[in-house]
Formats: sequence, C-alpha cells, structure tokens
Amino acid sequence: MKYVVTILLLITMIPAAATAAKKKKASPYFVYDQADETIKATMLDGGELYDPGVAATKDGLWLTWLKFTPGKGDEIYAAPGPKAGKAVSEKFGRYARPTLTTDSAGKLWLSYEAFDEKAQQWDIFIRAHIGSGKFGSPERISPGESNDINHRVSPDPAGGLWIIWQSDIGGQFDILARRVGGGKTSDIETIASTPWSEWSPSIAG
Repeated sequence: MKYVVTILLLITMIPAAATAAKKKKASPYFVYDQADETIKATMLDGGELYDPGVAATKDGLWLTWLKFTPGKGDEIYAAPGPKAGKAVSEKFGRYARPTLTTDSAGKLWLSYEAFDEKAQQWDIFIRAHIGSGKFGSPERISPGESNDINHRVSPDPAGGLWIIWQSDIGGQFDILARRVGGGKTSDIETIASTPWSEWSPSIAG
C-alpha cells in the first residue's frame, strides 16, 4: 500500500509540474519598453566597409569609414551623406580609426592613423576640411619613431582640437597629447607615463 500511495502522489505531481513549466515559458525573461524614437538606417554598399565615424556640422551629418580592397589595402572615405562618399586618402594603405571632429568655430577635421611601410610604424595624421568635400594636406602630429595608436579627439573651446593618443616609448606605452588648429600646433604633452604602460586614452572638452 505504501508503494501505491507514492506512485499516486508522483502521478499527481507530474501534470502540475508540466503546467507550471508551460506558464514559466509563456513569460519572457526580458520585457523591453517601446522605443521613444525609431531611426531609419541606411546601408552603405560598395565593398568591405568598416571602422566608421560621424560628426555633426552646420550642414548636417558627415560620415567617414574605411574601404578595404583585396590585394590593394584600405582607403579612407568621407562624405556629407551615405551616398556621396568618395576616397579622400591619397593612396591605398593601412589605415585605422578615421575620425571626424568639428571644432568650436564649426570647422571640420579628419584625423586617422596610417602605417608607414618603410619605417614599420603607425603614425597619426590630421587634415582640415577646405570645402567642396575636399580636405587639406595631411599633417603628421605624432613625430615619434615608434607606434602611435588609439588616438581620440576633442574640440578645444578656445579653438582648434586636442588630440590624445597611445605612444610606444622605450617598449612601453605612454599617453601623449597635442593641440592642433588655429594656425599653431603645440608641443607634445605627456599625460601619463609609468613602467606598467598606459592604454586606451579618452578625452572630452
């Protein structure tokens, strides 16, 4: 009789457990609020595109990105819209972090990192927008003889831009900064330097 009672109890519990499992599955684990605003996306086409950036100007949004062509390398593109893109880099190469920044006077700047095949090192460059979708000649802002990478940019309220980056000095990374624009490029300032290396800087104006 003891075994019969136990079996009856198990039979009674199985349907109840199944019902509870169904109820649990019916309730989603995450419940999301409705979006306040839906923004329509535009898909860029034309090959292998990556590493995008965006900046707001008085004329609207400007976009930048890298386009990779197998067998040739990267090109930097910049445009006042997704359909008007054209290469602004002078040649195919190895590029990283194309960045558009608007300074306090409303001037648009393009900064990026480029690999020097001859010197076997990464350097940081900046170019001012000169109108009609064109940018001025590249100005190298990292004069070191080693890798300068992971740059970030912020407008200076007094004019021009501050650029901060990670520089390989003596086999370990320090954080350096420099002000550009306004007809003058400042000396390089050391922001952080320890024996343990500093990585991934950030800056805000």
